[in-house]
Amino acid sequence: MPGVTLDTNVYASALEFGGAGARLLGMARAGLIRIYVSDAVLDELVTMLRDDFRGRGTGCTLQETNLPGSAID
Repeated sequence: MPGVTLDTNVYASALEFGGAGARLLGMARAGLIRIYVSDAVLDELVTMLRDDFRGRGTGCTLQETNLPGSAID
């Protein structure tokens, strides 16, 4: 299975606009690709979601989980 590493901006773009970033996340959910992520990207993503997306009415909550089959470098 091919693997990719996504920058924090790809996640933000996927959440805000959809497009290519959202398609990549969908492909990972479907098991077509594996997303590799570092602790640094996760930290930046959590900070971005908490600080930049606060109050946008998404109703999302952040929960730290270790999903089966997840690939974290």
